[in-house]
Amino acid sequence: MSPRNARIGALLAFLAVVAAACWWWTRPERQIRAILDDVAAALTYDRGESGLQALAAVAALEKHLAPLISVQTGDAPSIEGRDAVITAGARWRARTPAMRVRFLDPRITFSDDRTATLVASAEALVWTGTGEQRVDRRRVTATITRAADRWVVSIARASPVSEPLP
Repeated sequence: MSPRNARIGALLAFLAVVAAACWWWTRPERQIRAILDDVAAALTYDRGESGLQALAAVAALEKHLAPLISVQTGDAPSIEGRDAVITAGARWRARTPAMRVRFLDPRITFSDDRTATLVASAEALVWTGTGEQRVDRRRVTATITRAADRWVVSIARASPVSEPLP
């Protein structure tokens, strides 16, 4: 193989890798999974924080929440609106000494090119004020819509899970 053909081959291989990376990066599934990663990161921390620190950490989720989002957890009244959801998350984070959140087995299905349903198991390891650990497991169902060229959570519901998660 001549040096010229080798360079052309290397260039074509490089372009194929770039095209595959662009395709993977822009896939809706990857973007929706990134929302889960950001939620878990915003709600995971190792020490108690002031209200302002907690608010700043949770406020970073604003870009992932629809303005009229509705969040329902168990039998509690639903939380309506992006600002109310951020405030509730900051309060929860500020009053808990430490917490680790993770999402397991997320399944994403698309109704059309602008609407997806996410079902996942969520696990929160929460430290109490006495230093004890408590595990809270929930089944999370969310409607995620595409608005202004990005995916945002419109509806989220978390219901208790009775059996242990994998």
